[in-house]
Amino acid sequence: MFENLKQTSVSPADCIGLYKLFFEWILSSDQLNLVKHGHEQLMLLGKRRQDIFREFITPNVLIDVFTNSMHSNKPDLVILVGEILDLLDLKEDVGEQQTEDEKALSMAVSYTHL
Repeated sequence: MFENLKQTSVSPADCIGLYKLFFEWILSSDQLNLVKHGHEQLMLLGKRRQDIFREFITPNVLIDVFTNSMHSNKPDLVILVGEILDLLDLKEDVGEQQTEDEKALSMAVSYTHL
């Protein structure tokens, strides 16, 4: 449906609108194919525009996700939360330099796996 998201530049305002739309599909739609498509498109655009996704996910958005009575797809809420965490955990740039804390943590984790 949104195949051109992969090929063209999407403005920050359009990204925010699309994130809202995908959340709506995931949390409120009674059409399973639309819910599935919402998950897929959210992940694709979220990976592509991580900076905008991080701006979009505010405490108010998360409160609405959990408390809005219009959100009827409770099982998909759990999946959405996992996807949000996955997107927030991604590095913005693969070549991004690690901070000193991240380097120390990475070394500590690698030592525990020895």
